[in-house]
Amino acid sequence: MAKLQMQTRWHENTPNPDAPFTADKNDYPAGNLLVMRAENERLNKNLAEIILKIADGQHEYFKNISAGFVEKGKDFGSDGYPLLVSPKIAIVFGDEVSYLAFGEVRFYQEHELNLQPW
Repeated sequence: MAKLQMQTRWHENTPNPDAPFTADKNDYPAGNLLVMRAENERLNKNLAEIILKIADGQHEYFKNISAGFVEKGKDFGSDGYPLLVSPKIAIVFGDEVSYLAFGEVRFYQEHELNLQPW
C-alpha cells in the first residue's frame, strides 16, 4: 500500500462480503475503497493530485462516481461504508532490548510506514 503523507478519510465497502453495489451503470464488488471527495477536499486541497500519485504508484485506477445514490446496494454516506481508522501501534520494549534496535523499529515505523507512535 502506498505511503500516505496526508490526512485522509477513507471508506471501505466491507460491511459484509456479499455487499456489492452498482453505480453509474457499473458493477463494483464488495471491498472497494471509496474516497469521498467533499469530505477529503476540506482536508487536502490537492486531493486529485494525491490520488493520481497513489494510483500510478500502485498501478491501480480510481474511477469517479457522479452521485451518492447507487442503483443497487447501499447509498454512499450510509452505514454501509464505515470510515477506515488509522491503526494505532505501540512499541513495547524492556531492558533486554537494545536502544539501537528500538530506534531502528521506531525509524521504520515513522519514516517508511508514516505511522506516528502514540
